[in-house]
Amino acid sequence: MNMRNGVMADPDTLVFERRIDIAPEALWSWIVDPGKRAKWLAGGEWELHPGGHLEFIFRNGDLCAPGDLIPAKYAGNPDEVRFAGKMIAIDKPHHVEFAMFEPDGTKSRVRIELVQDGAATCLRLTQYDLSGLSGAGGIAAGWHTHLDIFSAVAAGETPPSFWTRFGELEAVYGECGKPAA
Repeated sequence: MNMRNGVMADPDTLVFERRIDIAPEALWSWIVDPGKRAKWLAGGEWELHPGGHLEFIFRNGDLCAPGDLIPAKYAGNPDEVRFAGKMIAIDKPHHVEFAMFEPDGTKSRVRIELVQDGAATCLRLTQYDLSGLSGAGGIAAGWHTHLDIFSAVAAGETPPSFWTRFGELEAVYGECGKPAA
């Protein structure tokens, strides 16, 4: 298992898989600890029980190397974007599932699973309910970029710079969210 590109399992579901040479217990903190999570995805406090409130504070510029500036088409976006969420299920260190509420009120669901594979972990990230969201290609490029950063920082390696990598992947995924052939 190591699908570098996301796969649209159906029109509403995007799936990524990675094999990371770190045990699930060590990767778990990179998902639930807000300081560690901010180094690859988004900060914000999470109540770690079903029904708990979640906050996502995205600062993608903080995930960039010096000189990697936001692309012109996103220049009008704020430097910080906040989302609310709700914890659906959590089973340390195996999976976390949550709802994410977009600023316009639309909702999707994300599940992150960690499965032991020898000394490594198979990570599967699935985002459901995409039909109400716009820009599946950008969503796929975003997750792919964040997972590339996650894999690097969790392993103590230098991560790719967010906006450069996102731009490369946005061109690959295009509007539909499926990698171009």
